[in-house]
Amino acid sequence: MVKVGFLVEGDTEKVIVQSEAFQDLCKSLGIEVIRNVFPPHKKERGKDIFKNPEKIASFINILSDMGASVIFCIRDLEDLPNISIAKAEIASVDKRITKIIVVRKIESWFLADIVTIEKYFNNAVTSQFPEVQFPELLFRPDEKLKEVSVATRNGKGIGDKLLFAKSLVRNGFSIQRAAAHPNCHSARYFLNKLSNINLQQL
Repeated sequence: MVKVGFLVEGDTEKVIVQSEAFQDLCKSLGIEVIRNVFPPHKKERGKDIFKNPEKIASFINILSDMGASVIFCIRDLEDLPNISIAKAEIASVDKRITKIIVVRKIESWFLADIVTIEKYFNNAVTSQFPEVQFPELLFRPDEKLKEVSVATRNGKGIGDKLLFAKSLVRNGFSIQRAAAHPNCHSARYFLNKLSNINLQQL
């Protein structure tokens, strides 16, 4: 099996990568995911850490020592004008790095998994909020989730962002379903990269 490591921008991405569902997906693809996700500490995370070549190199070296032959670096596009600029901000040309840019935020992928979102919000989402059919067009998908929560859960918001992410994962969030959404191209790109890792190692 190919060993894969992860560098991520935020805690939500870490929750997804370490989830049982994602681990099972990777195993089915012949991938062993290194459980240690970097940066290791919450205070170190954020897109700015990826602009530091020394930090990136140190994380790559640690993951390499753990056996990683492929390393995914996942960050949000946010307010940048295009994916190429976001990738260029990741200060590494190491060939083991695969740069994944989430359009626009990781919450876009949550919105793209309509099965889990409808389960969580009691089947009210697609009928009341048709714009979630275009998750990557939303500049603030996290705010859309808050809006949906307030409207469908008696005025209750999503509360703590990390706890909300963990709740969606427990409710069955699936990268495969996000990638299958016709308007979530960044999730599909990520799944394709995962699916082709073993072919690239030949």
